[in-house]
Amino acid sequence: MIKSYCLFALIVLNIQCLAAQTLDSSIVNQTINTFLHANTKEKQKVKKKIIQLSPDFNYLYSQLKEGKRYSKEVSKGFFEHNFKNALGVEHPNLVFIPYKYNPAKKYQVRIFLHGAVSTFDMRQWVSTVNRMDTVWRSVNTINLYPASWALSKWWNYSQYENISKLLEYVKETYNVDENDISITGISDGATGIYYLTNFYQTPFSCLMPFIGSIEMLTFLTNKQFFIKNYQNLSFLIVNSKRDEIFSIDFVVPTINELKKHAKEVKFFISDSSKHNIRWYPILKDTIKNFIHAHKRNPFPDRIFYATEKPDTFCRKYWVKIDRIGKTEGGKIEDSNQITINDESVQLFPRRRLFGQIEVQKIENKVFVKTQNVKKYTLLISPDVFDLDKPIEVYTNGNLSFNGKISKSLKTLLNYYIEDNDRTMLFSSELSITVGKTFKQ
Repeated sequence: MIKSYCLFALIVLNIQCLAAQTLDSSIVNQTINTFLHANTKEKQKVKKKIIQLSPDFNYLYSQLKEGKRYSKEVSKGFFEHNFKNALGVEHPNLVFIPYKYNPAKKYQVRIFLHGAVSTFDMRQWVSTVNRMDTVWRSVNTINLYPASWALSKWWNYSQYENISKLLEYVKETYNVDENDISITGISDGATGIYYLTNFYQTPFSCLMPFIGSIEMLTFLTNKQFFIKNYQNLSFLIVNSKRDEIFSIDFVVPTINELKKHAKEVKFFISDSSKHNIRWYPILKDTIKNFIHAHKRNPFPDRIFYATEKPDTFCRKYWVKIDRIGKTEGGKIEDSNQITINDESVQLFPRRRLFGQIEVQKIENKVFVKTQNVKKYTLLISPDVFDLDKPIEVYTNGNLSFNGKISKSLKTLLNYYIEDNDRTMLFSSELSITVGKTFKQ
């Protein structure tokens, strides 16, 4: 009798434990699903609940990589999604979503930056797009048309906010191919590409500045620029030989310098054109093929980045500059000279202290060179590091870290919120103080 009672009690206990585990699993799945479908602000709240539940890291990682199920009940065709900055200035943005949008499919995104930004009519560009053309019925890409005008030009910080927020919205709402986001600019828009991607490179697959000028950045803004920051980026550039606004004699030397540092530069000069894009029908297929051939690598093995404002512009892919300051030792060449008419001249002015970092990853070893960088962070992803083995980091020839790195739910969720990117997930942050030798 006693044995039967004990056996019965054991069975009941096992059933209760199994029920509790099933309930816990159900709560975890429900909370993760809520997180995936929440907007950016709501994600911050749900993140805390997930951390409290402490789910298996690998399971959460797989769920984030798979992502959410996108809704069919979304806007299609043309509509506006406007952005209002902290000063209360509203930025018009025109969005096109394919009429036959399928939420189960990933879509290429194309961003277009227009020219003629000196107008005071903020809606001029939005109103010029022919939305009634029947060709849109067959377009199968997501197209974004932000607007720029005299009070918010492409080389103003407000446009960085606008474009990044617009991209954030589209990635939240539609099934975007995170590794296939290109950006095209014409005239002022081309110069805007050179401005934006000098400090904001991570989301883009390839860049197409047409009839613009890198050199103009010197005169348009007081921000410092670094030609080597275009490393890892692929460009298709077109300028006109008879351009009456951007002289080809000044454009060519800057593009020659760009070729030394960017991942790839295809440069075309239209001999017969002035400041226009009448050459476009000839190069249309070349441009289309270039976009399709250039997908983003979210984890490049080599990264260079320089910044004078680490509090605002600190990150490139999986490398962050956290703090800069005058340091002894550590020297990285600042490629800032171009040759014009056989004379070497400075490309960009140097007014303020800036920090530079060069990173090279070889399997589980990372070799770092810095100049005027006091602290930096490496973002560690299980997709490119073997976390079952130690990771070694050398800074300016000295050992900065050697050991295994634990996975962090908080880090995983934080960067998922920041990037909204299923192909670029991070499990750990490795913070390094430059000049501090690692002790086991």
